Amino acid sequence: MRKFLLSRGGRGSKTSLPFQPTVQQTVSGSSALLQASRNGYLSQVKYLVEERHVDPHSCEDEAKLSPLHFASAFGRLDIVRYLVEERNCHTECRNKFGSTPLHLAAVGGRLGTVKYLINEGGCDPMCRGRNGWTPLHCACESGRLDMVKYLIEEKDVNSSCQNGNGGTPLHVAAQHAPLEVVKYLIEEQRCDDSVRSTLGSLPIHAAALGGRLDTVKYLINERGCDPMCRGRNGWTPLHCACKGGRLDTVKYLIEEKNVDSSCQAKDGILPLHIASSNGHLPVVKLLVEDYHCNPGVKDKSGTTPGELAQRKGHVEISSYLSSMEKAVPSEASPSFIPEDTSLLRESEDASHEEVEERLTKPISSVPKVEIISA
Repeated sequence: MRKFLLSRGGRGSKTSLPFQPTVQQTVSGSSALLQASRNGYLSQVKYLVEERHVDPHSCEDEAKLSPLHFASAFGRLDIVRYLVEERNCHTECRNKFGSTPLHLAAVGGRLGTVKYLINEGGCDPMCRGRNGWTPLHCACESGRLDMVKYLIEEKDVNSSCQNGNGGTPLHVAAQHAPLEVVKYLIEEQRCDDSVRSTLGSLPIHAAALGGRLDTVKYLINERGCDPMCRGRNGWTPLHCACKGGRLDTVKYLIEEKNVDSSCQAKDGILPLHIASSNGHLPVVKLLVEDYHCNPGVKDKSGTTPGELAQRKGHVEISSYLSSMEKAVPSEASPSFIPEDTSLLRESEDASHEEVEERLTKPISSVPKVEIISA
């Protein structure tokens, strides 16, 4: 959700200069109203609504976002007040995804707007979107500790409420929020870090997926979470880190926590399969070159990481893995297969170095050795 907002110029967007719309520059008055609401131009909002008679309830955005949704998401409190108090806009209106203005204000980190919508707009602090998310889940995604505290301590929102997938606010915070939010939920609100979602995921899986390395370390080193714990599909935190392309987390789990770089999930899926399928070339190279993962390894369906990458359109990864497969000798064809196993029976005087030398020479160059009878 936050990614969706940022793509439209929200807090943290790289677009620092807002577009100031005019009626002539837009396709319709309603789209101009949406832009004015997003960018905080109250005078333009009033002009469009009062003089051009644009419906303040109109939704022309693909996600069915109203002017109130936009104003709430970007913290335009003066516009929110105008739309609610003077234009009677409904504070419980929902977009395509079932989110209310309160959900968007929370995910956007707009504490002042959240307080207004609850205290003066009559919004339910426990209202749920179509996916079961509450404003607290959204606040945890925004990473705003002050908002999380406000909803829990002042509005009595259940700190362990679950969304439609069984995910708790702690799951969301572990993936998206700074460590301080995670610690607040666990240490002050006594949220259980062993609670699983309906998919069997723990907060540590979410932290690995989100690349929150400090949270991963905290959960393992201070909370005692198993770095090899598995979800219902057999995924470990390493699988999750590979899905998210989290290079530092991958290194930490393998190098410091001794997680097997080729650990299998259900159906024989390895971390290399996951990284390849999701298009993370740096992680793929790390697994193959640093941790010597087999580039041609197959899952239970007989699919290699390169084939998965090709199916997903990750051409560079597919080509890289293909070239690495050719560089790795086939396990089925070792360089030296002795015709007579008696060649492996050396005298007691044979040194380790001599045995190694004989095993690595071509058959034609191996000197005759005395066969020792049983």
